[in-house]
Amino acid sequence: MPVVRHPDGEIYYELLGTGVPILFLLPQSVGPNGTKVLVNSLSKKFSVILFDQLGTGHSVANSGEYCPSISDRMTEISCLLDHLDIEASHLFCHSTGCGLGISWASSQPPRVKTLTLVNPWSYADEQLTTLQRLRIDAAKQLSPYSYTHFNSTILFPANYKAEYTEAFEAKAIAAKRFPHNALQIERRLKSILNFDARTFTHKVTSPCLLITSKDDILMPPWHADNLTKEIKNTTKYCLNFGGHMLPETRSKKISQLTRNFLLEHSQG
Repeated sequence: MPVVRHPDGEIYYELLGTGVPILFLLPQSVGPNGTKVLVNSLSKKFSVILFDQLGTGHSVANSGEYCPSISDRMTEISCLLDHLDIEASHLFCHSTGCGLGISWASSQPPRVKTLTLVNPWSYADEQLTTLQRLRIDAAKQLSPYSYTHFNSTILFPANYKAEYTEAFEAKAIAAKRFPHNALQIERRLKSILNFDARTFTHKVTSPCLLITSKDDILMPPWHADNLTKEIKNTTKYCLNFGGHMLPETRSKKISQLTRNFLLEHSQG
């Protein structure tokens, strides 16, 4: 298991494929199919870097109280890329990862070839604030089984849940054996609510691809509209369906759009 040491712990990472590196910045939530299809597709032409943020997955933080802000997690990116001797990479960001990607791209422009933001947000408006607070309350009050179903109902469109009913049910049953930590969820979601990129998005100079969906109720498409105005060199796509978890629900489409965008700017 490859790891890189960080002042606050150890970061687990994976490398897939060869070529120009793409660093994936992903949220904690995942459905029954995850990002495997997307990652395998992009790794055919690029070197995909996956890692668990400190205190999540296989990455162990020195303290159980470790809960940095989104911007503070930039040290994890620099630590990993320096360890891999990568001066600059593409960034593929989804959901919470978009905040981290925007922060890194605005503070370290020479180290970012392109910035892809899928289901992004830039600040906590009323819609995002309401739903995140609901998720926090649900994590405290619902059983692991019920919370898993509640969370997936917000993140995934109804048709996708219906298509994979048995898989979602299996995840909810598995949650009984590995219950969620309501305090950690609260800290993580509050870090999203405390994040506001509007003061530094103008510092992003790399080409930016924005992909959103009309039926994303957590981070609706108007966030991508706002980012298009704030980041100069942007290309935007708004898909008709797919909900908040586009890298999973629309993996083939996201792969196609991302691959074409990266190849275009790799040549340029």
